[in-house]
Amino acid sequence: MSALPFLIVAAIAVHGFFNRFEPRGATTILFLVFATPAVLSFLLYLSSLSAFSLSNFLISYAVFWFFLLFSLAFYRLSPFHPLAKYPGPVLFKLTRFAAWYLVRTGSQHRYYQALHNRYGLYIRTGPNHLHISDAAAISAVLGSREFTKGGRYNAIRRPGSQGSLLSLTDPHEHTQRRRIWDRALNAAALKGYQDALTNRVSQFVSSLEQRADEGSLDLSQWLSLFSFDFMGDLAYGGVFNLMEQGGDEKDFISIVSAGVQQQELAGAIPWIRPFYDLFPNSANDLRFIQFAKETVLKRQAKGTAVRDLFSYLLDEDGAGRVHLLFPTLVQEASFALVAGSDTSGTTLANLFYYLLSDPPTYRRLQAEIDEAASDTSLDVVVLANLPYLNAVITETLRLQPVVPNGVQRVLSPQSEGIIISGKFIPPSTTVQVSTYIIHRDPAHFSPAPELFSPERWLMHEAGTGQGTLTEDPQFRLNRAAYFPWSYGSTSCAGKNLALMEMRVVTAAFVRHFDARFAPEWNWTPSDWEKNLRDSYVLLKGRMPVFLHPLRYIATRFSQPSHTVPCSDATPFSVLIAPGVGFTSDLWIPVIKHLYRLQGQPNSPIRILSVWVVDRPNHGDAALLNEDALKRHHSEVFNVEDYGAAITSFIDSGTLSQDERASLVALGHSGGTGSIVIGLTDKKPIPYQALVLVEPPFLNPEAYPIFQELGKRVRAFNYSRPASWNSLDLAMEYIMNFPPWRNFDAEILHIMRETFFHYLTEQSGSVENGAVTMKTPFQQQTASFMDIEGAFAASERLISILHGVPTHVINGAYRDLWPGPMYDMIAKKLEEHRSALASVTVIDETGHYAPHEKPEELAIAAFRAIGSTPSNRKSKL
Repeated sequence: MSALPFLIVAAIAVHGFFNRFEPRGATTILFLVFATPAVLSFLLYLSSLSAFSLSNFLISYAVFWFFLLFSLAFYRLSPFHPLAKYPGPVLFKLTRFAAWYLVRTGSQHRYYQALHNRYGLYIRTGPNHLHISDAAAISAVLGSREFTKGGRYNAIRRPGSQGSLLSLTDPHEHTQRRRIWDRALNAAALKGYQDALTNRVSQFVSSLEQRADEGSLDLSQWLSLFSFDFMGDLAYGGVFNLMEQGGDEKDFISIVSAGVQQQELAGAIPWIRPFYDLFPNSANDLRFIQFAKETVLKRQAKGTAVRDLFSYLLDEDGAGRVHLLFPTLVQEASFALVAGSDTSGTTLANLFYYLLSDPPTYRRLQAEIDEAASDTSLDVVVLANLPYLNAVITETLRLQPVVPNGVQRVLSPQSEGIIISGKFIPPSTTVQVSTYIIHRDPAHFSPAPELFSPERWLMHEAGTGQGTLTEDPQFRLNRAAYFPWSYGSTSCAGKNLALMEMRVVTAAFVRHFDARFAPEWNWTPSDWEKNLRDSYVLLKGRMPVFLHPLRYIATRFSQPSHTVPCSDATPFSVLIAPGVGFTSDLWIPVIKHLYRLQGQPNSPIRILSVWVVDRPNHGDAALLNEDALKRHHSEVFNVEDYGAAITSFIDSGTLSQDERASLVALGHSGGTGSIVIGLTDKKPIPYQALVLVEPPFLNPEAYPIFQELGKRVRAFNYSRPASWNSLDLAMEYIMNFPPWRNFDAEILHIMRETFFHYLTEQSGSVENGAVTMKTPFQQQTASFMDIEGAFAASERLISILHGVPTHVINGAYRDLWPGPMYDMIAKKLEEHRSALASVTVIDETGHYAPHEKPEELAIAAFRAIGSTPSNRKSKL
């Protein structure tokens, strides 16, 4: 009797066993696949139904495996399969090895998008797998208790481990573990992480500034260094310090990236996971786990003194109910490394790729952040309420979600099946709801769903006159189809932390840098998206960029709606450079008067815009950076630095073509020197005219007087307290020092009203009335130390008088400098009076004319600008 029927029946029985029970253990799989034909051959031999020989033994194996594979293929392609009606490539219906190959290429998100474009919203991507791009499935699958995490999550669970938050498939166990993570990432905990974030962002900016002049740098790599350092602080009490090293000397980042890809490969075909450590590439996974193990050991050695994310997992406060074994802590560490560093670094890199690809968007974001910075501190609460910043982040995550292929779920075997959009999904079916594809579906996001457009997320007034906000009607926007953080009970636990991190990093970067791509022979900007690899999370490539550190904060004051200038008047834009920085309560009255004057009948000029330029720690902006000033003493104001800030602003491309062609500079005191310090003979002067208020025309004779004044101011700064308990005490203290004790009553009144700000919180307690000076120690001291810069500016000003119409406006009083110094300034002014376009003296005021007589100053400046010929060409 032939053994063939027995082998066929055995092959079909093994197939049936696999189909019914889906074994995952190595012993069971090996026995069924290898031992079954051997045992059957031996039993047939004992019953004399088959002669024993090596050839018969091998033939038995070949027959068994052939019919096992034939049975599998026949069933999977037959109309009897529960998923037979779903379209898809034949190879995918036959085996998950096709999906496994896609994981190796890293292109699964793009490949599946092409499949959906061909087959529709539901496609079959495995023997028992559906890939879905229907937005209705988001809540139906991810929000349903009938679906649990799929087999890929069990496949990444390490032996001896209780599983990480990511790999736990049992809903009850996941809920218990999620409570630990929620405690570690709630609002109170996040507040405790803000100092670490601020310090690391400051280090990130400083590191980039130090390397900006060295040529191009890999922004993608530096974002990874930052995210690893921050996650090291947040989760493990600080263990990496990659930014300080200037690179990844121990290949931490590549170890994590390789480990992520290896785990995704294992998850693609869960039943081969028991054998994966035998494969050559398994070394990547082992290195990843070893790295996580070393990280946990370092954190444990720090003890309970550090309050970080891992202190909650270690249950150091004794508040938890679940004791996590060491292998579990290692797996949670590997999960935290990926979720907290690799993903945030990639998302930030994507965000900057889109910003650098779209300069107008970059400029608009800069303007929003600068405007927010002009009034209050840039803390996380302020950033969380900036609409355009949030729109940029939201749009980035729409186009490049962290988990592009979506999370995997399996419908319970006990379920009767479920219907979504008229499609029946049978029990035990594994489904994947694609974030990447749904986010780019024109049915939900249009027009141009493939293009970066933050404006689609902005709210606009509805036109009802009642302040009602509504979505822009030019965009189709289905917010229910937006789910970059997943959905339901297993959504991202670190969402709020990630958003806080992205907002702070983005705001700091655009405030400090202009940037552009640095194409190389083997890299162009178009390569960025091509090089993004989907390995469950997105893995990124290189991004060479040129950085131009910003030395300014520019604020634009637009024309009031009630002011209507003469239509045929000559247009001008005004750039204001205040001597001690822009303070809104002092300079806004001048700006308002300028705009009011252009509305008079027959006005010769109309003002397109008024720009005020400051250093990041200058004037009102100084209030934003007091902590940074304490850490970076070089970041202070002086004449030359301020001049570089103004030049950087003019060269930045922020000004429109019309604004640049009609620019007039209005400077006050030291700001007049900063306006001209950056001007050289090598390029045309960018200004149509200069209007200089109280300019210090200095000569060498003034040097010792200036030095003596500087010594007195520095002595005051070095001895004064950081704050006073009241404004009266502050003024009483200041009156003991020159030059302030020589000021008249009006100037002292201005100082009292504008040079201080109230402290609402100090040392953790509220002290009513406590004040401090707006100008930090370093800024005020440095401005009086910059004698060389002041004299260089004076010489430069004199050298360009014949190249540009220059108007001088002085106060009648001598109220700031010592008398001999005023004599020298007057003498110098008289020597060059013939080269000046005009000289105006404002009565009953002195050096502080902009503050004491804002209307008179605006009138004098307006007349000076009005006398400027249109379309003037530089004579230099």
